Amino acid sequence: MPDDQKQELTALFDEFEEYQTAESRFAHAMDNLQPLLLNNSNQGGDWREHQVTAEQVYGRQSKTRLGSERLFEVTDKIIQENIRKGNIKG
Repeated sequence: MPDDQKQELTALFDEFEEYQTAESRFAHAMDNLQPLLLNNSNQGGDWREHQVTAEQVYGRQSKTRLGSERLFEVTDKIIQENIRKGNIKG
């Protein structure tokens, strides 16, 4: 990989990790959404199997709101639904 591409990718990764821009915060929100949707799509099987708690899931999603208020609302709805179903320990 050429140095200029390496520098650009490194800069983008650093931006992502630092949560300093709207784009990086949104990228994190999307990154956190993917495993939530996967767990929800298998009816919470992985959450049940690993006895995952609401505190753990909300901890993972703690910065979602920084990237998108709407995605956090969707996330919260999914988490609450899975708590009610017993897939996530309340």
